Amino acid sequence: MPELPEVDTIKTQLKQKIVGKKLNNKKIIDVRRRAKLLIIDFEDKSNLIFHLKLTGQLLFNQEPSKYTRQVFNFDDRSKLIFNDARKFGWFKFVKKFKDDFGPEALAIS
Repeated sequence: MPELPEVDTIKTQLKQKIVGKKLNNKKIIDVRRRAKLLIIDFEDKSNLIFHLKLTGQLLFNQEPSKYTRQVFNFDDRSKLIFNDARKFGWFKFVKKFKDDFGPEALAIS
């Protein structure tokens, strides 16, 4: 299972690659993390949320495999692949991410 620092690294790398791209004609303005959730923010305030669980992966511009559960095609023909061998991971489109969790682990002093 990706631990918090690994999820943060995935967020940083993904942010460099997809911010500014369009998915379903919606411009991506940010990629962030809350707990172990990866959140892609769109210009219209909607979000795409991922939890990788045990074996989930997000791969940019690679070929699908037998573990591919979803391919997200960007308007510029690049793609984001969501692989998950054990099928525990999930993703969800939401109109607005409700951030009502407790304190953020990396923000506590």
